[in-house]
Amino acid sequence: VSSIRSMSFPTRIPIDVTANRAGEKAAENAQAIKALLLDFMRTEEMSLLSQIEPILLQLAMYGHTVAKLSWDRREGVNKPSIRPVDLFFWYIYPETVMDVESAYCIMEEMKVDEATLWRGVENGIYSEDTVQELINEGMSSTEEQDTKLEERIETTTAKPHPIMQYDLVEYWGWFDLLNDGKLCQCVITVANRTKALRI
Repeated sequence: VSSIRSMSFPTRIPIDVTANRAGEKAAENAQAIKALLLDFMRTEEMSLLSQIEPILLQLAMYGHTVAKLSWDRREGVNKPSIRPVDLFFWYIYPETVMDVESAYCIMEEMKVDEATLWRGVENGIYSEDTVQELINEGMSSTEEQDTKLEERIETTTAKPHPIMQYDLVEYWGWFDLLNDGKLCQCVITVANRTKALRI
């Protein structure tokens, strides 16, 4: 993998950006974003070199690999980022399609901490009210577990306080959101199988 990585740079990075709507202006914007991404990939801004090894490792082991490209819009930050996706937590539907463009839906399971949720809020991705509600419920659950632990332990010991993890499932695909028979392309993120952080 290290040898493959060393041979992969510098090379022309195959990437494409497709407009999500018809029209000359949308096509021009897509090409501008593509040029910007390629420019970032040639610099250290995206940390592409540090991420390419696990991406290539999956490619060598399983014959295909997945990476997620996103944009960081936090205060004082404005750049794309890339991260490898674990294939064991990534699903495509239907399973018979040959590429992601032909899929009806793609899903990724993730475990994230509170800091990651708030980064999503800062980037304008997740709903602030829903994240706060989710965290409040998590704190209540943790306090209840601590109370039960104290009831079982008679001697005084230091109580463990693990970092709270939240289960997210991200769906990308075509959905009939308005129940009018028309499918629209969108991304939906659900936390703990009960709360929609993003639609």
